[in-house]
Amino acid sequence: MAGPRARAAISGALRRMVRGYAQPLSVPELAREAGLSTAYFAAVFREETGLAPHDWLIARRIEKAKALLAQGESPAAVAAATGFADQAHLTRTFRARTGETPAAFARKVKARERPEKPAS
Repeated sequence: MAGPRARAAISGALRRMVRGYAQPLSVPELAREAGLSTAYFAAVFREETGLAPHDWLIARRIEKAKALLAQGESPAAVAAATGFADQAHLTRTFRARTGETPAAFARKVKARERPEKPAS
């Protein structure tokens, strides 16, 4: 079980990851900034969040991507804004995490926003 210092370090790393989710972030870099070894940082991070640091970051990026897609942004623009290498990387990751492509998600959101036409 992690001590108060390690938990505080993870809280700081989470704040950094929330602010900089679209930036390249590595576990060794986050661990160094937290003042912890990479292995200990990863273990405490998982203990505190239930996810590995990379998985947490990808989940945050997907959450932001969904919000941007729902606002009508193109998948290419969303990929650039959320830290994915390119649209293909976003599409692969989005599909693996959600079961659908970004374009399919955007179509689904758009369809929900349209009022249904009454039957004739």
